[in-house]
Amino acid sequence: MKREGFTRKYNRWFRERDDAIQVIEVQSISMGGSFTVNIGIHRVAAFQLVGWDPPPPAHTVFVGDRLGSIAFGRDTWWPTLPSSGPLVADVIERFALPWLDAHLDPLVCAAELATPGTDAAVLLILGGDTDGAVHVYEAERALVQDASNEAERAEREHFLRFTFQALERAGLAERIRAVD
Repeated sequence: MKREGFTRKYNRWFRERDDAIQVIEVQSISMGGSFTVNIGIHRVAAFQLVGWDPPPPAHTVFVGDRLGSIAFGRDTWWPTLPSSGPLVADVIERFALPWLDAHLDPLVCAAELATPGTDAAVLLILGGDTDGAVHVYEAERALVQDASNEAERAEREHFLRFTFQALERAGLAERIRAVD
């Protein structure tokens, strides 16, 4: 990982590229015996738009996945054995590093998100697609209106507020108020 420009902190490796921090994190089962690898893209600017301090562990990335899912199409856990190290290093080199580099573009990341929401809006803003970010807000607002019960509506409104705040921080408040 060091050869590839990553620095290590505990069970995480980081590499800065463009305006992103690429993250590779080893996650083990608390009782030992096996581990998996999480990978993702952390964007400081995205966290600022959402209003959070930017912690970079893999579970706070804007776009991420498991190494096994990327390499083999399924979640994969390896045995915690010395023989696993070279195998996992090879899989990281062949699959994770290209995936991380391909996801440096925020618009690529936004396109992979399955549902509208704050993450998609923020990534579209960072990629320069403010019209797309406004459309995400409109879609998210429609989900609030289509909620089947009060609990679902309250939950969707909670997340809609995060999206609104991100768009507001990006200077898009007037366009959003026109939607409301």
